[in-house]
Amino acid sequence: MNVSPAMVQPTNQTTTAIRLVLFDLGNVLVAFDRDRAANNVANLFDASVDEVETLLHGVRDLTRDPSAVFGIQASMESGELSEAAFCQTIRETLSKPDSPKSVSDQAILTAISAMFWPIEGMSRVVQDVRDLGLAVGILSNTCRAHWDWIQAQEYEVTSGRFDCTILSYKVGAMKPSPAIYSQAERGAADLGVRSGQILFLDDRQENVDAATERGWYACCCTGVEAAVSSLHEHGIATGNASRTITPEPGGNDG
Repeated sequence: MNVSPAMVQPTNQTTTAIRLVLFDLGNVLVAFDRDRAANNVANLFDASVDEVETLLHGVRDLTRDPSAVFGIQASMESGELSEAAFCQTIRETLSKPDSPKSVSDQAILTAISAMFWPIEGMSRVVQDVRDLGLAVGILSNTCRAHWDWIQAQEYEVTSGRFDCTILSYKVGAMKPSPAIYSQAERGAADLGVRSGQILFLDDRQENVDAATERGWYACCCTGVEAAVSSLHEHGIATGNASRTITPEPGGNDG
């Protein structure tokens, strides 16, 4: 968790009770397509996409929650499985005995990560919140490979100052587990922010519900228009972004 030492000092342009806005990463700041990741890995091993998808995310139940994360991807995002063990599992499962492939850890980690792109307009939204003197942070279920890959792209939306960054693989717990929210509250406290002064924007209702149960403000949203609407609803008057990019289906990095 990275925390800025500065205390939150809102400008006189806002009268909101909110002092910290926490943004989810996937489907809020960046869009992604996990099917693209499965294709990337399948190409490395000449494997079927379905086989890779099942290995990474378990069996996807389209009648219930098509974007839920299970499998070894979730194990890595929760910090239970190391990158080395993750890659070795993929090699052992997908390599063909008659034509074994020597695929490096880095190649595998890049394959699962090259599926993100910035949601147009969100960088302006985040900067508007900063300009009002409010703290901003990221609270995300993600793994180090995804986080490092996104940082390496130097997307504007993730390149600016974030006062606290809470990532599941570092905490060892994933939303909606109470442990990751507790970690976020400790980061908020270091900024002089109480639980009742946090607004959390996430794309999954169960994560929003877990936040509101702790006394946070929280909204379920994806894309620029929904984010701006949620901020305005809580008295944070950002400028309206030019257009909304709807994330492609298949996403779940949250």
